[in-house]
Amino acid sequence: MTLIFAAAYMNNPSSMFGHTFLRFDRAGQDERTRLLSYAVNYGANVGDDNGLLFAIHGLTGGYPGTYSVMPYHQLVRKYSDYENRDIWEYQLNLTGAEVRRLLEHLWELQHSYAEYYFFDENCSYQLLFLLDVARPGLALTDRFEAYAIPVDTVRAVVEQPGLLGRAVFRESSRTRIERRLHALAPPERALIERLAGGDLAPDAPELQALPAPRRAAVLELAADVVSYR
Repeated sequence: MTLIFAAAYMNNPSSMFGHTFLRFDRAGQDERTRLLSYAVNYGANVGDDNGLLFAIHGLTGGYPGTYSVMPYHQLVRKYSDYENRDIWEYQLNLTGAEVRRLLEHLWELQHSYAEYYFFDENCSYQLLFLLDVARPGLALTDRFEAYAIPVDTVRAVVEQPGLLGRAVFRESSRTRIERRLHALAPPERALIERLAGGDLAPDAPELQALPAPRRAAVLELAADVVSYR
């Protein structure tokens, strides 16, 4: 079994608005079946709170934080598809015994909770705690006393000598659309904007004048923009 440390970021990796989780890949899984893996997520049970009450409880440990296990595709759908966060996946070079130790400790914690603090004892910090259980010599949590934000915890993990395997980037819908838009010529981008805004019909003469492959690319990307919006 292979352990993947994953991080989802809003806007860019340096943002404090991120989330981290762990994915467990069984032997024999490949890129076609990664989404069927299971992942460990840590989060606060906030109920229906929002606004000022949400901030106060989050800063003062007013919410219980718990670990949960769920299919990885649910997390990708939530963070990448719905919230348009890019996801970085880092394979960790842990032994089978170390991964098993982590899972056994996670099983012990299944009915437990801890006070959740947004700035320090949050999702990123608590996942480092699990990695420290897997390999105590890492002492990752010792590096974070005042606050722990995703980009710093990811850096702490990947900078460990020999711990990082390969890294995979899973782009969000927004990033994928922006990348494809930048690859087009300005006139084609203008057509897409008009199509997505409803100001140009799909069978308009401007589109019919394009070569068939370019027309298909413009129509497809305009449909993706509409879906994203």
